[in-house]
Amino acid sequence: AGVYNGHPSDNAATLIPIIEPEKNWPSISTTKSTHGRGGMISKLSTARKASKLGITTHIAAVHTPNVIIDLVNNQKIGTVILPSKRQSNIKRWIAYSTEQKVGEISINQGLYEILQQNRKVISILPVGITACRGNFKKGDVVEIFAPNQTSIGIGLARYDSDRLQNLIGQKNKAVFIHYDHLHIF
Repeated sequence: AGVYNGHPSDNAATLIPIIEPEKNWPSISTTKSTHGRGGMISKLSTARKASKLGITTHIAAVHTPNVIIDLVNNQKIGTVILPSKRQSNIKRWIAYSTEQKVGEISINQGLYEILQQNRKVISILPVGITACRGNFKKGDVVEIFAPNQTSIGIGLARYDSDRLQNLIGQKNKAVFIHYDHLHIF
């Protein structure tokens, strides 16, 4: 029927009507229901990803009569997961373009820490890049790797791999991936 603050079979568990990702994210039971296929953890994981992309998600029981119509009509059914913040259409497209990536870059520890803090708007410049792999051109999707080689995001290249190779690590050079075309996982 939605997300509960305990296992739904527990009489003390109550339905959580709204989840605001920036305020509260519930800890939930890891037990699957008898008819469930992925459990609430997988549902909330998908809802969290959608929320980060600016998409509202509803979790409700499909067997409830008229559930879809009632949700469309803003009836209070199940749990609604609000969006973290509205993302631009280009950022949403980039977020779902992981299979279209053509190249890769690795970034230094300083840039990695700034991106992980997510406190300010930041673009990726050559000074923060330590390596470039692949043959890509302007506008191609490039995957971004942390110093430990973990994939942390993707973005659109503002120039080709040959030019970037010549600029890696240099200060005062043109932005390689602009913030508006950057998606951090």
